[in-house]
Amino acid sequence: STVPDMEKYRNLITWADHIVFIYPIWWSGMPAMLKGFIDRVFTAGFAYSYGKRGLIGHLQGKSAWIITTHNTPAFLTPFIQDYGKVLKNQVLKSCGIKPVTHTQLAGTDCLQFALSQKQAVYENLPNYIDITLQISLLHCREPRSHNRHLR
Repeated sequence: STVPDMEKYRNLITWADHIVFIYPIWWSGMPAMLKGFIDRVFTAGFAYSYGKRGLIGHLQGKSAWIITTHNTPAFLTPFIQDYGKVLKNQVLKSCGIKPVTHTQLAGTDCLQFALSQKQAVYENLPNYIDITLQISLLHCREPRSHNRHLR
């Protein structure tokens, strides 16, 4: 079923060629606000349907960029659950969105870098939507030199 209030977001996603998600990682996963947004917007019938061999994504031809920020030491992130992988692999790819690029930034004050990179995307894509989670940052620390870019 669909939530009527979310129709405007579904229309924006339909219109967009590229979707940008920027959010902090809290307790090894996405914030509940973003999870609730995904649950209400990326619904069966709109983003996907069920076929005989699994999900059929309805959002083909779109790409996405996930930018996550966190304070976990970089050497630990491969061993910790989620960190953007659930959104990339279980949600977006299942809905037909490919390619999906994932950038992880260690240190919450790296969000400024993410926002500057987002501007570069805006200048090169005519049809995009930006899903930036507007939540106050945790206590900022000095940027760390072990930021990584993942695909």
